[in-house]
Amino acid sequence: MAVAILMELANLAGNRFLAPRVAQPGPQVGDLRTARLLDLGMRAADRLGLRHARSRIAGRAAGDVLEIGVGTGSNFGAYPAEVTIHGIDVSPAALSVAAARASRTRREVVLLEGDAADLPFPDASFDTVVATFVLCSVGDVDRALREARRVLRAGGTIRLLEHARGHHRWVASLQRRSAPAWARASGGCRLDHDVTGAVRLAGLRVVAERHRAGGILVEIVAAA
Repeated sequence: MAVAILMELANLAGNRFLAPRVAQPGPQVGDLRTARLLDLGMRAADRLGLRHARSRIAGRAAGDVLEIGVGTGSNFGAYPAEVTIHGIDVSPAALSVAAARASRTRREVVLLEGDAADLPFPDASFDTVVATFVLCSVGDVDRALREARRVLRAGGTIRLLEHARGHHRWVASLQRRSAPAWARASGGCRLDHDVTGAVRLAGLRVVAERHRAGGILVEIVAAA
């Protein structure tokens, strides 16, 4: 539960300050500071156990990989050495932190600024699509998932690590009541998101599903 709460707070920082805005081109000083704060929160969550979930999601990716909402590159260390990685994110500040991390970990990563709902890649470009803590805050979840499906090659998988609506009645009730205020504070983050339902609604088949922290954290492997 502690890791879920810490991850939510990190998401709050990222969603509130790293969303697209009208500004000068390139990362701004304030945005860079917030990107580093987000990165610090995710690293703390990893130390509390989130890294195991990353290992199951990113660590089992194969072939040509696209990570949507790559953020500050928290998953880079979890990927197998033999995969090729493309990462896309709306935040130039987060991408600058991700580029520095890729350099430190000696990973060759192609990073692009862009929207998960409008991916700049041809159909069937990737063997694996990865997203961690992204669907909670994208503007159009269905379109983002359908775009992920579009760029996926036959036989490939979409691998998700997300926060979701809890299984316990009192937790789900609290999330539902808090959702409007949380969305306003966090730049649109969905506190009570039904991730599995969204995946199926986008025409994807759930291959594997794992819930933690009473359902607040969910890992999903899906295929077209």
